[in-house]
Order: sequence, then C-alpha cells, then structure tokens
Amino acid sequence: MASEKINPSLLAQDTPKKTGGSSGKSSGQIPCDPMAYRRAFRDRWTDFLRAHFQSHMHVAVFFSVDEKTARLWWNYANEPRGWAVSYAMATIPSAPAFLSAAA
Repeated sequence: MASEKINPSLLAQDTPKKTGGSSGKSSGQIPCDPMAYRRAFRDRWTDFLRAHFQSHMHVAVFFSVDEKTARLWWNYANEPRGWAVSYAMATIPSAPAFLSAAA
C-alpha cells in the first residue's frame, strides 16, 4: 500500500481556533480539549451500556471481552476501543444516535 502524504495547509484549515468566552467552543467547531471529549465519551459509553444491558457480564458476552474489561466499562473507569464502538453501532439500532450525541 502506498504511503499518502498529507498536505500541511489542509491541516491548518481544520485546526480549531480558540474563541472568546468561557466555554472555549464556538458554533461548528471541534472542542479544543480532546481529553475532556475522551472523558465525556467514556461516560456516554457507560450510559449506553447500562441502558442496553443488564450487567457487565452481559456486556462481556456480547462484545466477547474479558470480565475485567466489561467491568471497567460498566463502572465508568475505562473507555472502549474503536472496534467496540463500531460493533455496537453496527449491531444495536439505537447506538449511532446514543453514542453520537453532543458531549
């Protein structure tokens, strides 16, 4: 597979700009704090699991992960990897809307 070069000028166009105000967000911009988004998504993931499964053991079976991984997801202690989110979106009809909600 050939390596693709990324045009640096394209990256500059997509870089979020910090705006005035206390929220650090403006209409249509990506949040400037990826770690805050990561924490918010972790919480959204757990809320999703709790709304769709009876326990962390059900989560472990459905996603074919070990008990510890499912328990950490269930207890707001860890976020999922992309494959788990993609699998949920492909197999649970309400997942895309639930997991794509604004942070």
